[in-house]
Amino acid sequence: MTSKAKLIAGLTALAIGATAFSATTAVARDNRMAPPAFSELDADGNGSINRADLTALAEARFRAADTDGNGTLSAAELQARAEQRASERAAQMATRMINSLDADGDGALSAEEMRDMRKGRRGGGDMGARMIERADTDGDGAVSEAEYAAALEKMEKRGGKKRGEGRGHGGKHGKDRRDDK
Repeated sequence: MTSKAKLIAGLTALAIGATAFSATTAVARDNRMAPPAFSELDADGNGSINRADLTALAEARFRAADTDGNGTLSAAELQARAEQRASERAAQMATRMINSLDADGDGALSAEEMRDMRKGRRGGGDMGARMIERADTDGDGAVSEAEYAAALEKMEKRGGKKRGEGRGHGGKHGKDRRDDK
């Protein structure tokens, strides 16, 4: 392999690694992915971000995931990295929940504090009651197995999206778009 081909192969691998890790390094915030902190991107700490900083960050992330040090990422290494980031995001979410919902300041959430959180969601009121009301098509105040199956089918047709999401863009969204590839 020529030097130019090796360089192209190396840069391609670096780009793939950077892309793979950019999807796993952002912190979930209100169901959106947050960008990395400036200080994380400014690898040399000089107060500005340049290509060398981004290259250094991608290489560091790759090395951190390459636990056996062989210069490649196996499926197990990629899975381990994704699980690590998921665990970190879950811990951050738990901290945010405690910080915002712990009304009595005891560092834990009671069933009452959790109920209060659910009441504060869009539409207010008892979320369980709203769910039963939507699925109870015969109006008997309970959801039968057939009504439950129908509600699940309705949600599946919507792709798990809330009303109004994923509409009006003229293209396919979510699972359907992936099926086209």
